[in-house]
Amino acid sequence: MLSGPVSTGSIVGVVIILLTLLLNKKSAVLAKIPSYLGLLASIIIFIISFEIRGFEGAAYGICAFTILIFTILSFYISIKISKVKKH
Repeated sequence: MLSGPVSTGSIVGVVIILLTLLLNKKSAVLAKIPSYLGLLASIIIFIISFEIRGFEGAAYGICAFTILIFTILSFYISIKISKVKKH
């Protein structure tokens, strides 16, 4: 039951991290945009999970939590790389 939402959230998270790394070559500000969009999507999916009852709502919550973890990781990567570029 956990493999579906976690794998879906992981795929979205990997896309967010790849976009962060790709946009980091252009600008440090652009590299943070996928993190913000991932955070917004995670919050929206988490709110929707309370509207839906049962196992499907729990699956939405698990997916939102997985995306949130990858979003935090992506934001950390964008900050870390932008600090390296400044020095």
